[in-house]
Amino acid sequence: LECLTFFGYEVCFIKQCYDKNSRVLSKVYNNEVAEKINSLEEQLANEKEKNKKLEKDVEFHKNERNDMLKELLSHIIHKESDVEEFLELVDGRSDPEIIDIVKQWVAGDKITRKMKNRALWQILHAAKIYKTGEPNWNAGLRKY
Repeated sequence: LECLTFFGYEVCFIKQCYDKNSRVLSKVYNNEVAEKINSLEEQLANEKEKNKKLEKDVEFHKNERNDMLKELLSHIIHKESDVEEFLELVDGRSDPEIIDIVKQWVAGDKITRKMKNRALWQILHAAKIYKTGEPNWNAGLRKY
């Protein structure tokens, strides 16, 4: 340490720094560290760019999936606005909650009784919206 007095305060400076092996850290070593930091920053920037591209791809496929679901459900649910509402209602719901929604929609004539069984289950199951098997679906709707 080298200490000097400025305006009545003692200020100390480190003359040399050492690494864990007691080697003096020179300008060359500091340049190597700076180069490594720059390299890591470049890698991070590249990863961020890859993540942005991946997010765009995921969004594209989500939209494509939703369009396909809407097309399939339009054969079961009468109005296009009802199709979108149905998808919003069932999104993230548990299987028993989805069964209850379907029952309500059948009672309200938004879904025909004939189409509430296998066809609707196949669409929702393939889209991983309704997760359990067809026997559970049928048992849940049989009570209705």
